[in-house]
Amino acid sequence: MECARALAGLGHRVQLFEAEARLVMDAVKHTLEQAGLTADDLVSVTVYCTDLELYDKFNAVYRTYFHGNYPARAFIGINRLVRGAHFEVAGVAVKPSSAVKH
Repeated sequence: MECARALAGLGHRVQLFEAEARLVMDAVKHTLEQAGLTADDLVSVTVYCTDLELYDKFNAVYRTYFHGNYPARAFIGINRLVRGAHFEVAGVAVKPSSAVKH
């Protein structure tokens, strides 16, 4: 019985990490949209994470935000983030030029 409870707790924790990853990526998406950009305009992303074991969980969510090529990315372990967060994302996006000038 204790093993079943532990596994149920682990499943809940995984869902919490995935929900937090989605929340962070939704915030990035919103910021980009405010500038007339999308995640596909990102050329570089840095993800700060308090537990490198969460890489696969974060990556499963992260991949859903892109339709084209992925930007260059660093996934960096860090001791703490503000307010107990597990993930923080910083990125650089480039706005496509509508016309090329010669």
